[in-house]
Amino acid sequence: MIIKEDLIKKAVSEFGNYNSYDINENYNITGKSGVIYEFDYIVKGPDILIAFLVINDVNALSDILLFNAKCMDCDIKNRAIIIDRDLSSDESNLVKTYNIKVVDARLKGSSSERAETGIDLLDERLGGGFLKNNVYLISGKAGTGKTILSTIFLCHGASLGEKGLIIVTDTYPEQYISNMNTMNIDFNKFYASGMIKVLEISDQIRLMKGEIIDGKGNTRKYITRIAGDIRSMIENEKIRRIVIDPVNPLLFPDDDFINMFMKAITFDGSVTLITSGIRASDLSIYGMEEYYVSGIIKLDLNYNGDLRRRMVIAKMRGTDFDGSPFYFVITKNGIEQEHEKTFREVE
Repeated sequence: MIIKEDLIKKAVSEFGNYNSYDINENYNITGKSGVIYEFDYIVKGPDILIAFLVINDVNALSDILLFNAKCMDCDIKNRAIIIDRDLSSDESNLVKTYNIKVVDARLKGSSSERAETGIDLLDERLGGGFLKNNVYLISGKAGTGKTILSTIFLCHGASLGEKGLIIVTDTYPEQYISNMNTMNIDFNKFYASGMIKVLEISDQIRLMKGEIIDGKGNTRKYITRIAGDIRSMIENEKIRRIVIDPVNPLLFPDDDFINMFMKAITFDGSVTLITSGIRASDLSIYGMEEYYVSGIIKLDLNYNGDLRRRMVIAKMRGTDFDGSPFYFVITKNGIEQEHEKTFREVE
């Protein structure tokens, strides 16, 4: 994991308002027992001493236990761990017991760096929109509105001067464009002006995935190629909003692969939305995607005499949010809140 100095500084601010301190990597401190310990990072100043542990292993219980023991012997009361994955329940309980702060390296955006979705009620519940520099999952069965939500996100960004890119993986660009042009969300205007780009995955990427399935390919080269193609487009066109719809055709059902993939499609100054159907879990196809994104919006179809669409924010890191479900309709004008109906949840 690459640790940037800004991440350490942001973590220090959570301990208090300190202006004068040094950040030391791989720093040695002698404990009260006389044993010399090495810490991943030590922040030292006239009024502060903080120890940091970088979590790299899949199971970090023993690392956290050892880190806490080292801090106690060195009389370091301010402690933090840096992660780039979700903690297990046992790990979470352990850091709470030892009063260790958790710093998530995946969350780079601040509350002032948000991307509005263009759906008023959703933006209100998100506290103003998505945090930039993160990847978010839009999940739901077929027909729940994943593509429309993602396209509204792109169109709203274009109306604010932010260029967007959508990569379609299970249909032809022409079909997607035709479908979106039937709606009154100004898609055609923004597509024609170049504010929204529409791409499909290249034959080379399809070939590389086929080679991996046959046991002949290299997953890192595959991820690097996908991320590189997207990054080139982002840098050349100054794109700030990216959608991959759906993401599943690009993935393999492997934890390490999905983790690397999600990191690779996180771009500075941008928001990436990925859509996914539901199969292995209530939130995704493989049952792994939800662990490596910064937030999840779940779309449902409910039947109780008539069809109703429901949206809920199932997960959102780094910000307060309203997780209560709300009902919506899809009209020519996009996604709107449902009004003047009562509904009893189907058990």
